[in-house]
Amino acid sequence: MELGVEAARWMIGKALGPVSGGVLEAWAASTELGGNIEALRMELLYAEGMLNNARGHGHGPGIKNPALSELLHKLRELAYRADDALDEVDYFRIQDELDGTYHAAEEHDGGCLRTHALNARHAARAIANMLGFSKCSSACFANIASHGKPHEDTASTKRVPPCGGHWPCTGGVKASEDDDDGEEESKIKKFLFESNDEEESKIKKLFESNDEEEDEEDPKQGGVCWPCPTDQLVNNGCMSRITSAASSTIHTVGKHLPLPCYSSVSSGQNAANSNATSTGRRFLCCARANNKAPQRERALQTSELKFDRVEMSRKMKDITEQLKPLCAKVSTILNLELLAANLNSNNSQYMATGRPITTSESIEPKIFGRDEVTSKVINDITTGEYSHKNLTVLPIVGPGGIGKTTFTQHIYKKLHDHFEVKLWVCVSVNFSASRLTQEVADKIKKEGNASPESRIEEGIKSKRFLLVLDDMWSCSNEDEWKRFLVPFDKGQKEGSVILVTTRFPALAQMVKTTHNPMMELKGIDEEEFEKLFLAYVFGNNGPTQDQSKLLDSGREIIKKLKGSPLAAKTVGRLLRNHLDLGHWTRVLESREWESQSGDHDIMPALKLSFDYLPFHLQQCFTYCSLFPEDYKFSEEEIIHFWIGLDVLHSRGENKKAEDIGLSYLIELINHGFFKKEEYDDGLTYYVIHDLMHELGLKVSADECLSLYSSNVRSIQIRPSIRHLSINIDDSSVNDRKAFDTCKEDFSMLGERLRVENLHSLMLFGKCQGSFAKTLHGLFSKAKSLRVILISGGFYSMEDLLHSFPELIHLRYLRVHDNWLYGESNKLVASSSVSRFYHMRVLDLRGCQDSHNLKGNMTKLVKLRHFPGGVHSWIAEVGKLKSLQELTRFEVRRESHGFELSQIGHLLELCGSLSIDNLENVEGRDGADEAKLMHKKNLNELILNWKKGMSNKDPQREEQVLEGLKPHSNLQKLSIRGHGGGTCPSWLGPNLSVHSLESLSLDSVDWKTFPPIGDEFQLVNMGDEGKLGNSRSQHFMNLKRIELAGLKRLERWVVGGSGELLSHLEVLIIKFCPELVELAFSDSKQDRKAWPLNLRELVIKYCPKMSSMPPVPWRSTPCSVEISQVGLGFGLRYGKFYFGSTTLALEIVNLDSSAPFWRILDFNNLKEVKEFRIEARHAFDGRLWMKPRGTSGKELTQVLSYMPKLSGLSIEGCEKITGLGVVEQQEAVTACYSSRSREEEEEIEAAEEGLLLLPLKLQKLRIQDCPELSLRPLHSGLQTLCSLSSLTIFMCPKFFSCYIDKASSSSSSFPLFPTSLQSLFLYGMDLRGVSLGPHGCLQKLTVVKTTNSFFSGPESSILSSSIHLSSLETDDVAGALAAPICRFLSSSLTKLFLRKNEEMECFTEEQDQALQLLTSLQHLKFDHCEKLQSLPAGLHRLTSLETLEIEFCPSIRLRLLPKNALPNSLQKLTISFNSAIRTLPKDGLPDSLQELHIQYCPSIRALPKGGLPTSLKLLEVSGGSEDLKRQCSNLVGTVPIVKLD
Repeated sequence: MELGVEAARWMIGKALGPVSGGVLEAWAASTELGGNIEALRMELLYAEGMLNNARGHGHGPGIKNPALSELLHKLRELAYRADDALDEVDYFRIQDELDGTYHAAEEHDGGCLRTHALNARHAARAIANMLGFSKCSSACFANIASHGKPHEDTASTKRVPPCGGHWPCTGGVKASEDDDDGEEESKIKKFLFESNDEEESKIKKLFESNDEEEDEEDPKQGGVCWPCPTDQLVNNGCMSRITSAASSTIHTVGKHLPLPCYSSVSSGQNAANSNATSTGRRFLCCARANNKAPQRERALQTSELKFDRVEMSRKMKDITEQLKPLCAKVSTILNLELLAANLNSNNSQYMATGRPITTSESIEPKIFGRDEVTSKVINDITTGEYSHKNLTVLPIVGPGGIGKTTFTQHIYKKLHDHFEVKLWVCVSVNFSASRLTQEVADKIKKEGNASPESRIEEGIKSKRFLLVLDDMWSCSNEDEWKRFLVPFDKGQKEGSVILVTTRFPALAQMVKTTHNPMMELKGIDEEEFEKLFLAYVFGNNGPTQDQSKLLDSGREIIKKLKGSPLAAKTVGRLLRNHLDLGHWTRVLESREWESQSGDHDIMPALKLSFDYLPFHLQQCFTYCSLFPEDYKFSEEEIIHFWIGLDVLHSRGENKKAEDIGLSYLIELINHGFFKKEEYDDGLTYYVIHDLMHELGLKVSADECLSLYSSNVRSIQIRPSIRHLSINIDDSSVNDRKAFDTCKEDFSMLGERLRVENLHSLMLFGKCQGSFAKTLHGLFSKAKSLRVILISGGFYSMEDLLHSFPELIHLRYLRVHDNWLYGESNKLVASSSVSRFYHMRVLDLRGCQDSHNLKGNMTKLVKLRHFPGGVHSWIAEVGKLKSLQELTRFEVRRESHGFELSQIGHLLELCGSLSIDNLENVEGRDGADEAKLMHKKNLNELILNWKKGMSNKDPQREEQVLEGLKPHSNLQKLSIRGHGGGTCPSWLGPNLSVHSLESLSLDSVDWKTFPPIGDEFQLVNMGDEGKLGNSRSQHFMNLKRIELAGLKRLERWVVGGSGELLSHLEVLIIKFCPELVELAFSDSKQDRKAWPLNLRELVIKYCPKMSSMPPVPWRSTPCSVEISQVGLGFGLRYGKFYFGSTTLALEIVNLDSSAPFWRILDFNNLKEVKEFRIEARHAFDGRLWMKPRGTSGKELTQVLSYMPKLSGLSIEGCEKITGLGVVEQQEAVTACYSSRSREEEEEIEAAEEGLLLLPLKLQKLRIQDCPELSLRPLHSGLQTLCSLSSLTIFMCPKFFSCYIDKASSSSSSFPLFPTSLQSLFLYGMDLRGVSLGPHGCLQKLTVVKTTNSFFSGPESSILSSSIHLSSLETDDVAGALAAPICRFLSSSLTKLFLRKNEEMECFTEEQDQALQLLTSLQHLKFDHCEKLQSLPAGLHRLTSLETLEIEFCPSIRLRLLPKNALPNSLQKLTISFNSAIRTLPKDGLPDSLQELHIQYCPSIRALPKGGLPTSLKLLEVSGGSEDLKRQCSNLVGTVPIVKLD
């Protein structure tokens, strides 16, 4: 019962939100609407109090009383309706306040007569709607009521179009949908003024006289009084018909709208202050109220919405009248339920009674997938780290059903002989130290009068014990846990252990005594889990031969079970009695295991954890399950989502919504519903824990629905759905049939789903744009949306939501990973978004046109988050009082609304703030207006002055910076371009930001610096330039320093005390042209050394830098980047090269005289696996200087320090002349027994240039080494037995030693290892080189070679045993020879013909040879500049699936005959071909699925015959606008259309 009561109670509380402050009641107190708001508020308060009284009395999985369940559901639905209504009223209240209008106000600021006119217009509009007139007609109705006289309250009338020549609507703004309603206006006029021209004239005169004399009022009196119309006047003519028609509508919701008229008063009494009524003559008191919002200038581009007072009042009353009897019925049943609960008060809570009692005996004879962790735990306990400790508490944590108890039972059994005392206690929900102590004592020694604690101490004295506390759910506080442990930590043997199993990470963290992370049981790996699954289904013998056909379906089910043993057990019971494919398929598609409700099924086990959560956490969790499975949330993303849903409430605490959201997230992590993970770069993300995602959808099925495009037709949809997410599967666009089926399913969805009730709409999937037009029709009535999230896709917003401008309830709009196209999207951004007055979170970082939002943004008065927005363009941003983040603010002198005082108004700013153009601040007073000292939640501050300005005022800029003192909580500070001469006092001598973690100084010219070193020496200043720092002031936790553009910095000294930079992790130094030395020293050994905790170092563009401590400074991974410095080389070190997980070293621009031996700490290179070295010629503008780079001998020595090296890249090293392998050279050296002096000198010179490769090399790349040749050893590179990839690029002499041998012996030499899988050769002579017997070689690239493996009577290809799958070459004649193609026919799947500048067409022999490649799937023509046509026999390549034509400007596809392309072709790409003007009319095969046209500006139209019906993807980029326009019309016809 608790969940149903809580859900209804929360919704009622939410509906009360807008009226809880009494603003709306006062705002509309004198109208029927005001009375109905108050009546609704009172009824909601009654319902909330009733449900509050029932809280805590109902426990269990759900409401057992079906009647009560249905009544609570109806109550919740009414609360939703009330929430919508009150939220709408609140919207128009904000609109009136912003625009100075009164459409929903208590009365018009112009006095009672205008209030009467305002109410008359609303009544007239209601009459017109009732009589069935059009929108324009009802506007005319309202206008005729005031006789066309424009008033100040024109919030709605400005939107009304002119309705004919003689009845112009006020405002004069035209609405295109209402252009021709003059005829209906005549009908209205006839209805109102049939025979009453005289009365019409009187009324008109009355209205006009009021307007004429308004400006003549005595300002001291505040207004004038006009007599009310006489009874004759009121009861006849225009006003009679207006009021009588309005009355019939008004009476449906209560009394007619009362006029604020008062009786006449004596001359001695102030009429404005009299409340006495009289039966005498009535007067309209037109005194102005003093508390109205001032009239404001309205933005003409925003077409604002109308407020229907009459309809809203009727709606309020209707809801109230339905609430009264419903609340009475619910109250009666709840009282009976509570009475029954009191009569059975001796029953334990459901949670306690529902948990099974466990023992140490396991019913599972074997556990799967836990061997490794079992061995570790047993070893740690018996002989490892726990064996010598007095007492170890080891928690085992994991979600329900993961196998914690079973795992612990097996540990318990295996350790049976290791412990003298073994105890197993099932704790369950209610943890009590005294109860648990008593239970343990009874198990140790039942007899005796001693206390439980004494019995425990006596029982374990001098003994090693094992205590298992299974299924522990809670512990009220840490002190209670410590109190429980007291008797267990006295006199026992070393190695005693307490194992605690729990679902809750926070509890595990509290009880553990080890320094190691708690032991988390995760899902079993897929291979072992399949064994477990099959054992549950088929028993220990496994499936028979006949049953093996079920395994494919079984594996699909396994993927969905997330490695949960209990889930496998549940599904096993469902499958084992029906071993037929149809049953298994039905179970898979329906996920039947989720509906199993037995005590030992997976969902009930997981739901116990959910039931244990308080309601506010249940609610937050279930909404997150609307995201796709395994979705990676950021902290910001989750909290912003909850803010948009209005589920974060302070509950009486003075806390921000963001802080509440963070505490909720932490609680959900502690309860095991979310997991906190890290990306490779250290950034944190969160995922919903395994099967908890399915649980969330199941328990919230009444309100939340997550659809996949593949299950739209089969999924059950309840009428109460309020929150919808749609995931567009890629499978929905796999082919046209699936696409059309999915469109049909979405079209029919509107018949099953009450779209008008939706509060949340979330779309995921990169192909969702293909269904935008279909979804447009589906969501046309979705006007109650609070949350819109669009992730992925390619379409315009209005293609999806026709009613987008009318979403007055919208609080959260996020466009993520989207590229919304279309000019109309700019209109949506500029005009519609600015009137979402309830908006809290506006995240358009994925929207192409979000920069157009700068206008009218200050109307979003409730906006809290606008991440990535165009903040610097928002004038008067200080009006957004609730804004939490302002990433960038630009100070402007000439523009109003861009003063620093705007920042001063934003008291809640947090996160990062960048203030630009600070040179425009006049002085200290202007800086003080920012009030940065008061922004305690600000995390990062960036202060920017324009760099390089010649007219800087140092004294003024010093004062400005002094006035921009931030709060002491600031963590990151950047100062750029400051023109003052000194560091501000709050950053120097009077340091106030002690907690700073990051400091960046860029282009400052200070004489004093913050305390980040012992000495800063400035150039050309002698002793005056040595700037010391006081050690009395220093940063407590500075982790990052960046110095850039310090033009006079010559030397930076940091002594060995270790105090100043002891926490430093990141150091960046850039653009310091005079910097010569970084004098960092070790505090212990007084030697050059980097700070101990440094993990990232960047030094760039410091041309004189020549002295620094060695790098890398440790063998564990760190990051180093040094470039454009005075060391003669650049260097990168870290996990950046050949993938992010491999430690790599790169040396670039290496000079022959570079002192890298002095800079590199070779002892720390042992873990390097990839090494790249690059040296280039230096050019001084006149001549090439000497060759650069290290010698082969030096590089060989460097490689010897990297024993784990697997990848090597060498580029531009001219001093490396020879290449060999380590063991080969040792053998050759041994052969020389006696040598002459000349021979020794020659050998010595050769050895100086010789590079010896390590044997374990796997990848080798050599480029632009013109003198390098492979040493004439017959084995070549064959001894590199692990080499899998070899690239030799532009090394013309590489095989030169073998050319002469080949000429003399007429033979070729196999030089490559048999392990080679990929070989790339470019720009060299291959004479004398053979591929050899390469059974592993799969990919071969041979381009720009003097010879090739294809030429000659005994081709190297034909003499080998290779089975190439990919070939890339410019030797078309050699490759397309019949013997070669016949040899490769069964293996070659990819053929790229590229960079052939001579071939114009294919010969008949080449065409026929190509047809022999029967396995060819991918064919590409690249940079064949003279090629005019494709091979004639292309259509005979029956396996060809992909054809690419790139940079072939002479090809004319229009010459392609019909059926020239094979029917197997699925993908056609035409790129960078300006000469192609048309696609072949009949040349595209019916099998084609993808057509890519990239940068072909001459193609202006699609084929006249249309595109193949098989096409599922059409992409056009860089093409003509005409072509793109044609393609855009195919959206919704072709499954995927992509346009740049």
